[in-house]
Amino acid sequence: MPVFDLFSRKKREADRKALDVFCYDNIPHPLRIQLLHALDDARQRICDRTVPAYIAIGTEGTDIFAEACLVLRRELGMGRLVEIRRRVRSMKDTRTRDLCDEFTVFFENCETEQVLDSVQIVMALIEKGDRHRLLDDECNASTVAGEINQRFLEHGIGYQYQSGQIIVQTNSLLHSEAVTPALTLLSDPRFAGANEEFLKAYEHYRHSRLTECLVDCLKAFESSMKIICDVKGWPYKPTDTAKPLIEICLSNNLVPTFTQQQLTSLRTLLESGVPTVRNKKAGHGQGANRQQVAPQLARFGLHLTAAVVVLLVESFNETQP
Repeated sequence: MPVFDLFSRKKREADRKALDVFCYDNIPHPLRIQLLHALDDARQRICDRTVPAYIAIGTEGTDIFAEACLVLRRELGMGRLVEIRRRVRSMKDTRTRDLCDEFTVFFENCETEQVLDSVQIVMALIEKGDRHRLLDDECNASTVAGEINQRFLEHGIGYQYQSGQIIVQTNSLLHSEAVTPALTLLSDPRFAGANEEFLKAYEHYRHSRLTECLVDCLKAFESSMKIICDVKGWPYKPTDTAKPLIEICLSNNLVPTFTQQQLTSLRTLLESGVPTVRNKKAGHGQGANRQQVAPQLARFGLHLTAAVVVLLVESFNETQP
């Protein structure tokens, strides 16, 4: 369902300054309800297309909220997510309905991390339904994810759903102009390895494993260039690191000639950007004194990696027949 541009929302946006700091530790109740509505749009469509077939063969059928409830019980090690208040049951009440009620009550009242876990699980089920053609152009995995991300942004909550995972959004402009395009480009199956490494870097950042974040940034950067070399048939040594890989890509005109001429600092940027950050802070032994990677340095590494990956992969895609 499209998001309406309500007067109250426009007034709130006009009354407040632009968001430059996101909230991460509290997901307000109105946002939880909006997220449930977005997820329920797909849930209802999947039910409409599957439950009649189950009923026809005498079984109860399935429901993605009920499935998510069972997954959460197992993953969180809980017999029940919440105790549902006793009510008078009707003839139409089923175990599936009980599980759905349990999931929605839990979603409205659980901790922030559990809300994010729930969104990730339900979206995985929606994407599965999408692959089985149970959704349509009006409501599918992409439209639901789009509404979820818009709701997060609207409430100033620093999370986004991308490539099957919840991603921490540290800066809205950088996220939309660098990280999101990088994730989109790396979703190409040929770049699966680089995509996995970039997502690991983001996961490390989310959990404050900042040294590991920088290490996986460089892995994603190097893997992207190696994959391009493999597809193009450009020889390189398996032990080649960032610097020789950059040289191979530039010497084979991966970046258009006019771009090389105009951006005279391109080679310097590539050679002194991600590799230098990683090598100086995370790539070598730290000696007697334990090195601490500052969060802002890890963010810089993430965003620079994303920007360079976008440049390389977009240039690669333009040269493909």
